Amino acid sequence: MDNTVALILAIVAGCSFLTGAVQALVAWQTVDPQVKSKLRPSIAVCIVVTAVFIIASYNSSSLTHNITPSSPATPAASDTQIQSTNQQATAAAQDNYNQQATAAAQATANAQSTAQAYQNIYQQATSNTLYINDALDQQGKGKWDINSAPDRSSCGFQNGGYYISKYRTAISSMR
Repeated sequence: MDNTVALILAIVAGCSFLTGAVQALVAWQTVDPQVKSKLRPSIAVCIVVTAVFIIASYNSSSLTHNITPSSPATPAASDTQIQSTNQQATAAAQDNYNQQATAAAQATANAQSTAQAYQNIYQQATSNTLYINDALDQQGKGKWDINSAPDRSSCGFQNGGYYISKYRTAISSMR
């Protein structure tokens, strides 16, 4: 267990004990004098044991701290090795950055050319007045649908006009 944690636990235990002691002192006022005389040695022993525990925890943490080695187990890297490693890391980072920048520039160029192509199509389509010039009295340039479907819907030219019909089928309930 880490010595700092042991010290904190000892302090918390001591504080808890002191809180209990304060509460006991308040209650102590109502205790019978004969009982007080029998309890005094026990209370003194508890206070001494708690103090010894806190002091021992503090001393063991400071002793353990002084025993820890001050030098690392592995030899330090030379300045040349560190400089070489830094240069390699910098080169890798710059290469990654350049690749990302190139990809972003290509994506931007593609998006701009696509947008321009759509703009050109729109300009061409809307350069003249748009209208439908069809009397809908017969099949003409519009290539209107003429069909009859199995669900009894149909569309087509009839009596000089274009008709669309949709028949509903009855829905029967099941009981």
